[in-house]
Amino acid sequence: MTITVHGKETPLQGRVLKTKSDAPSAVIVNAQGNEIVIGSEQINVQLLLAVPSLKTDVCRLGVIEINTLLQPYEHVSGYIITSDDVDVIKEMDYNKLVVCSDIKGMFGERFGVKISEGILSGKLARAVFIIDKEGIIDYCEIVSEITHDVDYD
Repeated sequence: MTITVHGKETPLQGRVLKTKSDAPSAVIVNAQGNEIVIGSEQINVQLLLAVPSLKTDVCRLGVIEINTLLQPYEHVSGYIITSDDVDVIKEMDYNKLVVCSDIKGMFGERFGVKISEGILSGKLARAVFIIDKEGIIDYCEIVSEITHDVDYD
């Protein structure tokens, strides 16, 4: 699969996931440096929002929007997954979202959102996945242009 980065076509690494398929499991790291397993079967519905970096206004504003939208949902576990290292995400705090890093690269590859070349090589594409309790992908969106937002509806 490919996306565009400021209009330039850029390939993604990893398999292409589709709705109604099994979500792979992946290990990410939270702001305290602890590993968390996401994907697959879990106790709650999972919302996974991938962003290349929380150091950009576009990504930070998107995270604030998702955090606001999740407020009424008690049984949804929300995760922001970024390419930033743990030192950067320590500063981020959202009440409905766990901010995590894909420093191991497992999430990006297993979910097919790792940018494989160009100026953002190794970073995550902007994407959102909603996974039901049984580990089935209910919604999957990989944003076609890195500077665009996910579809919040």
